[in-house]
Amino acid sequence: MRWWKRFWLRYLYYCKVHWFIAASIVATILWLLWQSVSLLGLLLDVVAIFA
Repeated sequence: MRWWKRFWLRYLYYCKVHWFIAASIVATILWLLWQSVSLLGLLLDVVAIFA
């Protein structure tokens, strides 16, 4: 559990120093998740049409 805490503290320090890069990475991940959810909804609509 100690290495996890060390990793988390290092991550927080990195975010503090490179907050713009960290925010960009988080925003990109959230955007990709949102895209995958909307694509999943589109796929379900297509399946519902043919089913």
